[in-house]
Amino acid sequence: MAHELLEVQEGKTVIDRNSHHLFQYGGDKMLYDLATGVICELNDFTYRLLSLCGGHSWAEVLDIIAREYPGVREEEISAALDSLKGHGFFRYKFSDGEIQHSRIDGLWGFKPRMLQLFLAQKCNLACRYCYAENSGSNARNKLMSWEVAKGAVDYLVSKSGERRDLRFNFFGGEPLLNYKVLQRAVSYCEELSQRTGKKFSFELSTNGILLSREVADYFAERDFRLCISIDGWREMHNDQRLSGEGKDYYDTILHNAKYAVKRYRELKSRIRVKVRANLTCRHHDLRKTAEYLEDQGFEDIGICSVVPLCYEDETPCALTEEQMDIVDSDYEQLQREILSDLEQGKRLGPYRDRYISTMIALQFRAMPLMGITCGIGRNSSAVDCEGNIYPCHRYVGMEKYIMGNIFSGLSPSRTIGLYHKYHQCILKECSGCWAHKICGGGCAWERAAPDGIIYNKTSSHCERFRKTMETFMWLDKEMRKRCPGVYSDMRKSRRRDDERFNNWRWDE
Repeated sequence: MAHELLEVQEGKTVIDRNSHHLFQYGGDKMLYDLATGVICELNDFTYRLLSLCGGHSWAEVLDIIAREYPGVREEEISAALDSLKGHGFFRYKFSDGEIQHSRIDGLWGFKPRMLQLFLAQKCNLACRYCYAENSGSNARNKLMSWEVAKGAVDYLVSKSGERRDLRFNFFGGEPLLNYKVLQRAVSYCEELSQRTGKKFSFELSTNGILLSREVADYFAERDFRLCISIDGWREMHNDQRLSGEGKDYYDTILHNAKYAVKRYRELKSRIRVKVRANLTCRHHDLRKTAEYLEDQGFEDIGICSVVPLCYEDETPCALTEEQMDIVDSDYEQLQREILSDLEQGKRLGPYRDRYISTMIALQFRAMPLMGITCGIGRNSSAVDCEGNIYPCHRYVGMEKYIMGNIFSGLSPSRTIGLYHKYHQCILKECSGCWAHKICGGGCAWERAAPDGIIYNKTSSHCERFRKTMETFMWLDKEMRKRCPGVYSDMRKSRRRDDERFNNWRWDE
């Protein structure tokens, strides 16, 4: 019998094992197809068939199936596999280096829409895990001058080309230490908007100490995207986010954050004030942290873990392997609770709502370029107090990664050279991993040593990511099955048409 779609030849495997991923989770047998991005549950027979097709010749597959499933005919097996491949399954091929490299070279013509300004390379806190503390950026004890801030605004306007919507993210250190320059930059953007037709929006990340009522009003009236760092309850926060002079700022920060939330609500802003907490080896209770911040009335909650960097023997405050296991278990339990709540029609709390939205966004994300998973050097570029341009805010202070200057522009050799450097590392490391389309090699900064060397991820890090994706995929499948209406609403914003796959009878 001829199998046109499968192009079966004697002695060759039926399906490339790298085109899909088979796994089991929660007692279910699952398939993730890399070409289509489809996730589905399989019955025992289909799971067994596909696992054989990934590493055996057609004759071997038929022989094993005949012994294990007597009565199943070759025509039935062939028709099932041909039908799946006819729908686009099992066709994924890893892009070769030449194609990827040509795409990287094309990034030089990118027109940016966002820039991060380090208004202050100093801070009124000395957080144990802060990369700005550990890189030496804050130790420079500098504030950005108006000349540099104006130059940064002019730089983005000139480089943005035909883009009309531009954004500035005010960062630090603690950017509110340089509030007057911030205000002047915003006023300048408002003037430029009248002259150029460009529209500007703004973001600010702050520790909240200087976020007075007057300052919060200023941000709320201009719809700033405001992110405030609060590491949970008082003891957790004060233990991780230290004051240099030994003062307890917790009440001030919490009060200021709550006022900002209240003010944004009063103005009926479409923006929600975000609070962010970090889990460390000192405090890593995910559920308690989320519940505490929800109880304080916050509506947009982000919680991240401080993890070991690839090039360090000991990253300050990073979770241990055992602690990461605990956090992973907490996330898995949280997923089951979210699924149960959605199935019962319950409204999710702020943290759970954000978590499930992140899950849906991350899972189907396809990385076009290995090693460059975000806008480093483009939409996440950061400018320090001297006008130097870095790939993103986390690199500031790491001089080996300076890509240019706002007054002289980016260096083509440094910028594209860094992209190729990352890409070459990832091509060797990730080509055989089923999750490489979603991961793309992960955060570039986490690989970047201060001396300029790019390191590989640890096997533990990669295994954790793969396990997380499997749990996400299982949750996606269960949501689709148990609460299709909610699932459909959450997917609409992604503009992805999976209807033909959702209706496929996978268990036949």
